[in-house]
Amino acid sequence: ITLFLLFITVSLTVLALDIDNPVDRYKLRNQKLAELADAKTADDSIRLLYDAFDLASRRANAKIGWQLLETARRANNNYVVNDALRLIANRYLENDSIQHVVMQMAVQLPDNELKRETITFIKMLSTWSNARKMSEKDRQITLQQMLSAFSNNQPRNLYDEIYLLHSVCVYLSQ
Repeated sequence: ITLFLLFITVSLTVLALDIDNPVDRYKLRNQKLAELADAKTADDSIRLLYDAFDLASRRANAKIGWQLLETARRANNNYVVNDALRLIANRYLENDSIQHVVMQMAVQLPDNELKRETITFIKMLSTWSNARKMSEKDRQITLQQMLSAFSNNQPRNLYDEIYLLHSVCVYLSQ
């Protein structure tokens, strides 16, 4: 019954707030962060952090992303660790230093499909960001090198192929 009443209270609170209103989003985000103190399990904390991340402004969600990562690490939740790394990489799209740190964290994860997906995603973000900063001449040179590499050496696995094809598309589209 306590859980049911909590659900009703939260539901009514959400209905009373205008999610498109930044002030209401801020209030709801702070409510989710305050609820962290009462979270019984790591999964409860993770759920609240995801909610707060989604409600936060772009500037504020960076800090929450790092909190989510650390909570997932302590809980040994590999799925959320990978997801948090992708969220952080996306948040810091233009910051090469943070991208490097996030990539190093991803490389150190246990070897599995999730890790390969995360590394590929981070590499794709980095390529997109770098391509936007390049001159047209540099993009053309890089594109020629990639096409040559693709013709001469087929990718070793699905993720290498995805990365290479995405990179070619990015360089063509800029």
